Amino acid sequence: MSSPVIPNLPQDSSWYADVNFVALVAGAFLAILGGAVVEYVKIYFDKRQELKCIKISLNDELEEIIDIINKLNEMWEQKKIVHKTYINDLESNMTTYEHHRTRLFLFTDSKIRRSISKFYKDLKKNINDTKKEAGTLDDSAESIAEQTQINTKFADLKTRAIGINKSFGEDDS
Repeated sequence: MSSPVIPNLPQDSSWYADVNFVALVAGAFLAILGGAVVEYVKIYFDKRQELKCIKISLNDELEEIIDIINKLNEMWEQKKIVHKTYINDLESNMTTYEHHRTRLFLFTDSKIRRSISKFYKDLKKNINDTKKEAGTLDDSAESIAEQTQINTKFADLKTRAIGINKSFGEDDS
């Protein structure tokens, strides 16, 4: 008895080599695609983790800045003086921002990126502008007006820092 003939298939084995080649190419393509997808997912989760770390670091730094401004304000309320120690403390509490400044692009919300950058730029400007005037013991009206203006500037920055901290919780990027 002879083997049954399968219709529409060539009787030689050349078709089998063609199927093996197609399967090989398809397998290689799927392997490359799978590797690329895995790498993309890894990069996505790495950036997400980095953003989380940046948010936590900036949040901690902003909390410290808020505490220093609160102390500055308490000193103002008690003694009507803006002490230079607090200005120096504010200046030393900008290292996290300076370290992560080039990675702020990880925030997908451009409004948050701009508010962080503007806050720190204004903080630095106010620190530099007030170093000379802060801590004066002169009771003149002009001196008290300068000290009041310094206290008001930093109180405004405190309000902005609180707003930025709140925006970290809202932004799930």
